[in-house]
Amino acid sequence: TGIDVNTIYTGFNGVEYTWTVNDVSGTVTGESAGPAGGEDFANNIVQTLSHSETSS
Repeated sequence: TGIDVNTIYTGFNGVEYTWTVNDVSGTVTGESAGPAGGEDFANNIVQTLSHSETSS
C-alpha cells in the first residue's frame, strides 16, 4: 500500500481499510487480520510481532 508506518494520517468519513495476514512458516506470533467491517482510516494499526525461528 505504500503507507509510511511513521507518518500520522487523518481520515475522512466513510474511508476504511482492511488487511489480512498469512504466516506460512508458522513462526510469527502476534499477527492478526483486520476487522471484517474495516478499520477507520484515522485509527492506528498496532501489532507487536515476534519471530521465533532459529537458524541451524
